[in-house]
Order: sequence, then structure tokens, then C-alpha cells
Amino acid sequence: MSAKRSTGAPRKRFRCEALHSLTHQLLLGPVAARRQQAERAERLHDEITPEAGYPLAYLVYRITGTRSEAEREEGDQLLMGDAVQPDLRWLIDALTRSAPLPRDDGSGPPDTVASLAERLGVSSKTVHRWRERGLRWRWAGSRNRPQLVFPAESVERFRRQRSDHLERARRFAPLSRATRNRMLARARRIAEARAVTPNRVATHLARKHGCAPETVRQLLLQHDRDHPENPIFADRTGPLTPRQKRVIERAHARGIPVQRIARRFKRTRSTIYRALHEQRAARIRRRPLGYHEPSDAPTGRRASDRDPEETKRPPRVDDLPENLRALYGRAAVDAATQRRWLLRYNACKRAAARKRASLDRYDPRAGDLDEIAARIAEADRVRAELFHANLPLVLAVARGHLMAVDPTPAQLLELLEMGHEVLADCLERYDPHQNQSFPQYLRWALMRRFARHDPPEARPRAHARRTGAHVLAHMRRLVARAGAQIGSGKPRAG
Repeated sequence: MSAKRSTGAPRKRFRCEALHSLTHQLLLGPVAARRQQAERAERLHDEITPEAGYPLAYLVYRITGTRSEAEREEGDQLLMGDAVQPDLRWLIDALTRSAPLPRDDGSGPPDTVASLAERLGVSSKTVHRWRERGLRWRWAGSRNRPQLVFPAESVERFRRQRSDHLERARRFAPLSRATRNRMLARARRIAEARAVTPNRVATHLARKHGCAPETVRQLLLQHDRDHPENPIFADRTGPLTPRQKRVIERAHARGIPVQRIARRFKRTRSTIYRALHEQRAARIRRRPLGYHEPSDAPTGRRASDRDPEETKRPPRVDDLPENLRALYGRAAVDAATQRRWLLRYNACKRAAARKRASLDRYDPRAGDLDEIAARIAEADRVRAELFHANLPLVLAVARGHLMAVDPTPAQLLELLEMGHEVLADCLERYDPHQNQSFPQYLRWALMRRFARHDPPEARPRAHARRTGAHVLAHMRRLVARAGAQIGSGKPRAG
């Protein structure tokens, strides 16, 4: 079996984004290094335990032989063995496809797909299915025409671990035409009498005829694809559409039991749960989680943590509308405390982003989604505290900007509305590991934004005269936007 040389690894085949990125990096190395790394990856693959967890730095060291910077990072990413092993096989595939190994490495000539199928008495399709179940392969031969082969130690290891698969494959015999027709007729009678799924019918017929449930399921699905005018399971086969997934998500959010949803869509409970997890993972992937990498500099109180003068005095809120006094009348929080909150906010987003990067694209686990959601919820809680703590500073800088004129209530509310946008943006852009404190960073950002704002004296006189209706409209918009920015976890466009 031959194939053209590939310089990359398809992303859809990898379960761990970190190993996918590592594969691309290794493909940039010299040929000799790629061959050596492929051999190390083969030894590592055979030592992995599916139930155990492995730090990313350890996997990188075993493959490359060098220590990685990731090993010194706080909270190094932990990957499960059942996800690492398939990715290692694709890593070996990419490396040996670009730099094929010798056909005979000293342990005996390897098997090709055809020779292994003939020796074990199975079909070539079965051999390719075994690759997905743990049979390790490599590319060997000439660089211009590599061939897919299976090393002897890999075949022997698979025979020890998957002896049941080999035995069932040897005993497998294709279904006769009469048997297939009896199965299809029986499946149609069951589907017409009861609202059942193709999986349940396939399991029942497989038990009755002594064959694999997947064989019967594929037979039923193939029949409905070949006979769309007279299917056995009308409206029950095929993947869920995006609209159906949205309806399932809304129904589950309203408290409708999963069993009832499954009956409504004539699917299994597992299919419904999988659709819910996919929708939840899609929302998590759309959530922006920008974070800053930690630096080696200390993060304690520094000389630059001195609070601005505006935050040392209690804010004056008696001239603000009643609905806004609670927002701006809170006690000031010192810069050192805010730095600790910002470090926590950044750490929560970093942990959530890294965990999100390791999500299985096609089958996200509920436990991983719960962990990411918990991190995001904690980040939103800390962000809300930071937003409220800095509103007095926004008010003080806005008053200072209007000090030279006699401000109207509408002019002050207009600046506060812009200040909310600047504060939301600064919470995402600020690096808590830098020397400048957040109140100073926010103060300068507010002054720059207000300086670009048209001064009241530069506007037409009719625009400067604000009525009570204008003030009320500004106030409602300000309160609504403050609530949206506190709970959104992302900056608004300014």
C-alpha cells in the first residue's frame, strides 16, 4: 500500500490539541530526528495505560528526549491515556510518512495489510478497523513510495490484548441473502408495531441470529439509504440536524426529561445526551477566554501599587439618579487586593482555556464540560467584583474631565456610559503580572478615551440642552449596559 508524502497531520484525527501541535513542530525537523522520534513514540505507545493520566511535559520528553518549558509551568496539562494512545499512532503515522523507516529493523520483516489479513484469515477492512482499536502501524520503505506496514511486536501485542476481536473476526461469515431478507422483514414488522430505534432492533436481531449488532445495524441503515421511497425507519435514521439539536437543548433547559425527548425524536438516550453535550461544548468554544501567561516577576505589593487619589476619597453620589447611587457608592478596594483578584481571574480563564483545548471535538465528556463551566463561572464572579470595585474610579475621572465646565446630568451620564465600556475592555487587556497597578492602568485609559470625546462646548447649543427625558434615557441605558457587562465576561465594543 503506497501513499504520497504528507507534511501535516489532519486535525480531525487528533483528540488532544497539544499532541496535534507537537506533531506539526516535529515535522519541521531533519529526517534523522523524525525517524528517531517515531521510534521513541512507538515505545511510549506500548507503555501507555489507558486509565492513567500523563503530564504533557512527560510525553514531550519521551518523544523528543529534551525537557520542555511546559514542565515548569504551573498546572501542567494532564492527558488521559485512552486519548494519548490514538494520537500517538497518528503522530507516528505523520512522522514515518514523511520520513519512512527501514522495512526490516532487526525484529523481522513487518506485515503489510494484505499479508496480515491472509495470515490471520480476515479481510483487509478488518485490519484497518483494528488500527482504530489499537493496532500500531508505521510507514516503511523508500521515501518516494512508502508502504503501510505493521511491526511484528505491534501485531503480537494486539493479539495478546484483543484476542476476542481476532477470534470473532475468524469466525465471521457473511450473511446470506435469505438471512438478510428475513432480518429486514422482521425489522419492518417491529418498526410498524412499536416506536423503537434502529439500535434496539439491531440488538434484538443480532441476539436472535447470533451475529454482531453493528453488522445488523449497518444492514438496516444501508437498506434505508438504498430505498428512500420505502424505508423501514422513516424519520429515525441519519444524524440529528442543527435545528433538532437546538430544539433538544431548549426542551432540556425547560426541564423536560431526557427519556421523553428521546421518545419524541425516536432516538436513544445516549444520542440525546450526546447532542446536549455538543451544543454545550459549542457554546463554550464560542466564549472568548483570552488570558496572559504568568511571568517570573513577583506579584506582591509594589511601589506602583499606590492607589490613585480619586480612589482614596469616598465618591460623591448625591447628584446621581437614585438607581445609580448603589452602583457608584461602594467602598474603595485597594490596588493590592485588586491585583490578587486579577491574578485569580486570569488563572481561571487560563485553566478553562487549556481544558477547552483538550476537549474531544466529536464526543466531549460531561465531566470536562462541567469543569470548564465551573472555571468560567468563577472567572465571571471575580470579574463582577472587579467591575463594581472600579466604578467609583470611573465616576471620579468623569467628574475630573468635566471640571472645567458646568456639567449637566446628561453629560456626566454620557461619560459614565463610555467609562463602562473602557472598564470592561481594560479588565480583559490588563496583564496582572506587569508593574503598573490596575487603577492606574484604568485611569489612563479613561483619560485617553474621554480626551477623544467631543467636549460639550464644541457641540451645537441645541444638542447641549438636555431635557429630563434625555437624562432618563441615559440612566436606563447605563444601568442596562452595566448589568450586561458585569455578567457577560467579555468586553463590549467601544
